[in-house]
Amino acid sequence: MIFFFLFFSLAVLHKLQCRIYVFTLSLLGILNAKIFFMDIELIRKFPLSHREIGNRGIMS
Repeated sequence: MIFFFLFFSLAVLHKLQCRIYVFTLSLLGILNAKIFFMDIELIRKFPLSHREIGNRGIMS
């Protein structure tokens, strides 16, 4: 799904210049940041051992 989306945004870049592509990338960045901060909230609410958090960080 993500690969398809990246491929699609490359096709868009071909037609509509860099601006749309940069916008798409920043949108993805915002989504990733939101997921990251939600993760931090979850860790704060349900404290795990440091080892579990480390493993989770490596996996994601």
